[in-house]
Amino acid sequence: MKKITINGLEYTLRNILRNFFVYEEIKGAPFTFGKLIDEYLLFYCTLLANNETFSMSFADFIDVCDANPSLFSEYKKFVVSELEKQAQFASKETDKSTKKKEKPISIHKLYERVVGIGGISPSYFLDKMTFGEVKTFLTGFNLRNREAWEQTRIIGYIIAQSNSTKKLEQTDILRFPWDEEDKEAATVTDDEMKRLREKAKQVERMYKN
Repeated sequence: MKKITINGLEYTLRNILRNFFVYEEIKGAPFTFGKLIDEYLLFYCTLLANNETFSMSFADFIDVCDANPSLFSEYKKFVVSELEKQAQFASKETDKSTKKKEKPISIHKLYERVVGIGGISPSYFLDKMTFGEVKTFLTGFNLRNREAWEQTRIIGYIIAQSNSTKKLEQTDILRFPWDEEDKEAATVTDDEMKRLREKAKQVERMYKN
């Protein structure tokens, strides 16, 4: 949390999901870095989301920022500081999924899943939950749903196999998106196979001695 003074009045800045929720309400699209006007709009939405007494119009807000450029600089420092804090908890490992350019995340869609389906309190989601928490929650939530679908597939497989003379696979009954992900994860590269063979030879020599 940070305090910032605008026109002699002190306001609060917090890095919460409500900021992005308000942004989407105004812009009609998820926030992405790159356009200066969008960053100014997020600054404005952050003030709206965290301060009931902030009632300045966006046009007036831009005029104030033009007259006092240090306001936006102060906000940018706040954003960088918050991103650095989040980075401390982020995994340092990279995989194929992190190399792909991901589409902007809609806070409204996250709200539907986390609050509407997942049952998390709206106030906790908007005012306390971090993006890291959301990601972890959705990972666990998806795993729970995956287990339920896997059970359904197994039951369907048993019924189908008992009534078929052909050898069936579970994926013949139902195919899920994670089937391909599991297949890729299970793939062993030539280098990995070479290391495994060398390790096997070391173990074999150890037992022979």
